[in-house]
Amino acid sequence: PGLVDLTPEETTRGLADLVHQGWALERDGLVRCATHGGAQALRGACGDIRGLHARLRDRLLAEDPIQWVRVGWHLLGAQDWARVREHGAQCVAEARRLDAGEAARLASAFWRVVPDVELAGMVADALVGDDRVDEALEVIETALDHLPPSEARGRVRLIQARARAKQERWSQALDSIHSAALDLPDEDEVTAATAEVHYRAQLYGPALTAARSLCSGPPPEKDEAVGRWLHFRTLWAQSALEVEGPDAAIAVLADVPTELGGSLKERALLEGVRGRILWHAGQIRKASAAFELAAGSHGQLGTRERARLHNNAGLAWYRAGSLNRAIASWEQGLLLFERLGDELDQIRVLVNLCQGLREAGRWERGRQAGAAAVDLS
Repeated sequence: PGLVDLTPEETTRGLADLVHQGWALERDGLVRCATHGGAQALRGACGDIRGLHARLRDRLLAEDPIQWVRVGWHLLGAQDWARVREHGAQCVAEARRLDAGEAARLASAFWRVVPDVELAGMVADALVGDDRVDEALEVIETALDHLPPSEARGRVRLIQARARAKQERWSQALDSIHSAALDLPDEDEVTAATAEVHYRAQLYGPALTAARSLCSGPPPEKDEAVGRWLHFRTLWAQSALEVEGPDAAIAVLADVPTELGGSLKERALLEGVRGRILWHAGQIRKASAAFELAAGSHGQLGTRERARLHNNAGLAWYRAGSLNRAIASWEQGLLLFERLGDELDQIRVLVNLCQGLREAGRWERGRQAGAAAVDLS
C-alpha cells in the first residue's frame, strides 16, 4: 500500500523500524530523519507524498490548540500555496517563539515557493531574528521595489533598520527609520525603532530617553500592549545601567507589577535582565532567583534563551554559595544545549559542571563532565 493507506499501527511499526535502523531520530514524540542525505533517500523511495502531508495538515488544523510550526512544514509538503498565504504568518510567529533558527528556515522555505510581497515583512523579520541578515536584505529590497507608499512599506523599512543595525551600519539604519516615518502614522513605532538602534550602537543616553518616553506611565490595560510596554521598560533599565548605574536600573524595574505579563516572553526577558542588573549590583542571590525565574518560562522563551539563563543561574548560585542549586541549573542548561546540538555552549556548561561536581564531592560525575567537555573540544 501507499503511505497514505497505512493504518496507524503499520505507521507506528514503520517509524520504529526507521529509528532502530538509524534512519530517523525520535525526540519529544516526533520522529525526524537523522541526516539530510537520509531524508533525500527516503523521499525518493516514497515517491509522491503530497497526499500524506495533506492528511497530516488537515489533522493538525483540526486540533486545539493548533501546532502552527508543524502545520507550516506540512503545508510545504502538500504544496498548499493558498494556505501558505493564509497561515504563513501564524506558522512563523509560533516558530519564532520557540526557536529562531527554525523560524528562519520555515520563513525562507515559504519565500522560495510563495515570494509574495505581502509575506516579505514576516520572512525578513524571521531571517533578521536568526542573524541571516544578507538574505533578509535581499527579501526587503524585493519588497520595497513592489510595495507602494503604505504602512506595510514603512514596517518593512523598520525591519531593514534592524538588519542594518545588526551589520553595525548605524547611519544607514537611522536613514531607514527616517524613511519609515514617512509611511507610518504611529510616531511610537518610529521612536521604538530609534531606541533599539541607539541601544545597539551603545548610544545609551538617547536610547534611555526614547525608551522611557514609551513606557514611563502605568502599564496599559489592553493585553496586546503589555508586551511592548514590558520590552521598553526592560530597554530603559538596560540603558539606565550603562548611564546611571545599577541602583537606577533596579529602580526602573521595581514598580513593574509582579503579575504583569506573566505568560509573555517579554516578562521572562525582563526577569533575565533584572538578574544581570542585580548581579552588577552585587545582589547575587537575588540575581540567581531572577535568572531561574526567567529560565523556567517554558512557554515564553526559545530553547537557546532558556539554556543560557539556566547557565547564568548556575553561575550566580555558585557565586552565592548554593552549590547544589548551581549544579541543578547547569544540568538543565546542558540538556537544552544538547537538544540544540550546540557543542560550544555544551563545553562551557560541562566545564562549569565539572568544577561544581568536584567541589560537591561527586567525583565520578565530575570526571564524566570533564571528559565530555574534552571530547567535544
